[in-house]
Amino acid sequence: MSTFLKILVVVVIIAGIGFAAYLGGYIPLNGSKKTAVEQSTQTATTTPEQLAQQPIGGMTALTEISDTALMQDVSAIDTHIQNLTTDASSLDASFTDKQITQSY
Repeated sequence: MSTFLKILVVVVIIAGIGFAAYLGGYIPLNGSKKTAVEQSTQTATTTPEQLAQQPIGGMTALTEISDTALMQDVSAIDTHIQNLTTDASSLDASFTDKQITQSY
């Protein structure tokens, strides 16, 4: 292979890599460069105060301090603990499963 063909192959490979980088968005067309932080910036749609007011998992809002709210929270916590206990026992049972032999 002659030197000219070697140089031509190298130039074609480099041009292909550059074109792939351009198509992948690594080389911007208009020359504007954005940092990774600027490209991935997200805007919150709710404030932390709004999130604090929303009940989570059957719990009452954080601003409620009545006895009924407390009882509702305790009931919700009990329900969550019972669900976790059920999940844990199912997981424990899966560790002791026996392999079933299948005949073909």
